[in-house]
Amino acid sequence: GKDRKIKGGGGTSFSCISKYIDSMGKKPELVFVITDGYGGKVKCTNPNKWAWFLSTSYKADIPHECKVYSLKDFYDE
Repeated sequence: GKDRKIKGGGGTSFSCISKYIDSMGKKPELVFVITDGYGGKVKCTNPNKWAWFLSTSYKADIPHECKVYSLKDFYDE
């Protein structure tokens, strides 16, 4: 069968993502972030336009105004 497990690891910084989005001339209508949730506290401009897809249940670093989804809801194990 196909290996459909999500792989990755280390080095995420949510603040650099937020800074990049803020520096864009035309702001995106939505921002999608796929992560394990660990990346340091982040302050998002327009957090209601951010959707976080998590491979774990850790969401302490993500503003509560953001939409948060579990990646497990999108694939069969």
